Amino acid sequence: MPSHGGDFCAKIAFEDPAQCLETLSLQNSSFAPTIFTGQKLRGALFISHDERRTFESAQLILRGEIKNVIALSNGDSWIMKQPLVLMSCIKVAGGFQQISTDASHTAIYRTSFFFDIPEFILLPSSEDSSRQNLPPSMRVEKSISDDTRKSYSTTNTSICDISYHIEARVFTCGRQACSTSREVIILPASDIPAPLAPEDLKGEYQLFSSSSLGSLRKGHKGATVVVSSAEPRPLILPSKEGDIGSTELFLDFKTGVKSNASNDAAFLATQLSECEVSITLNAITYFSACKLTLIMSVAEAMQSPLVVLKTTKYEIGKRKLQLKEWRRGREIASGTSELAELEAAASIITVLPENFSRLPSFFSAYISRRYSFDLEITFGSKSGMALRKPIKLRIPVQVIHNPKEKCPDRLTEVDVEGDSKAPPYVS
Repeated sequence: MPSHGGDFCAKIAFEDPAQCLETLSLQNSSFAPTIFTGQKLRGALFISHDERRTFESAQLILRGEIKNVIALSNGDSWIMKQPLVLMSCIKVAGGFQQISTDASHTAIYRTSFFFDIPEFILLPSSEDSSRQNLPPSMRVEKSISDDTRKSYSTTNTSICDISYHIEARVFTCGRQACSTSREVIILPASDIPAPLAPEDLKGEYQLFSSSSLGSLRKGHKGATVVVSSAEPRPLILPSKEGDIGSTELFLDFKTGVKSNASNDAAFLATQLSECEVSITLNAITYFSACKLTLIMSVAEAMQSPLVVLKTTKYEIGKRKLQLKEWRRGREIASGTSELAELEAAASIITVLPENFSRLPSFFSAYISRRYSFDLEITFGSKSGMALRKPIKLRIPVQVIHNPKEKCPDRLTEVDVEGDSKAPPYVS
């Protein structure tokens, strides 16, 4: 909100200068502009005062901070606060442009400013300063009573709060005459990243799985169906309203029949001509009271009392897949008989749900977030043949804001007024 100090008032604006006549009211907007790392945050500072007074200078500050509150099982809390970014510039009165106004005895001045939003920051440590990614604006809450690892009677809540603000201070006669502050939302952007290494997070992903069908004929062993996948291309978050973020999942299917049983192969291909895939997108966020140097697995995060883990699930829905073309593959020796592989492939376009947050995948010193798809695959047929259990996969996916997809000419804005509704960047 704008601050009044006696005869002085200041306002920060991010609107286009051509549309700033409304700023003469000097009422701060309730919207927080969104800016990506690697871009310039541009704005204007307006100062109003009695025409009989003068000001000497104004200081503009970009300030960012992370605060983690870790609720402990004994009812205590571990609190960590860390500055993330601090930039400043000075504007002298002679550099302001006076704006004509009909208001009697009131003078209004305007000046432009900008800050380069860094992609990386240096965080001090006991040994040295380490280069870290600038984390996004976000707020995560996790009730300790929701933790399924243990049963607690307390309802303490762990919180991670990352916020960025532009502050303005107006000085006259060597003293601060007034000040104002306005929130900005910062989101990290990145180029297309390299694929993840699932083996680094042991047990977290399931890139292949199998299940068995009922027997083709009485007295014969049922066929085994194997489904495998791989990390898809990154899911690029849309930069324009109305655009849709999506990626494509590729699935490979395999089963086997006796090499000389062509009738069985044809029959099996018919039974496996259609399947249903249920898709869920998982967002895994964990934050810590201590500085993290390596990505943690879910199992590791759950074992640490100073790390809070929160999983958010987004239901994407169910898809029907047609597997019309089962191809004969390699021959496999199985005991005393020869088996022939049958192979099929399919892909699924997955679209982000409407309630998806705008937070990308990222890793930083005190908080990280990553995503995965959960797939549950079932087969069924008119003959009643079905898998004994669904085939389940967990596939990693990276979610990013890509610099080439961004629109740098105009800031998008998010309404952050009021406490009844959480802004979109809240997890």
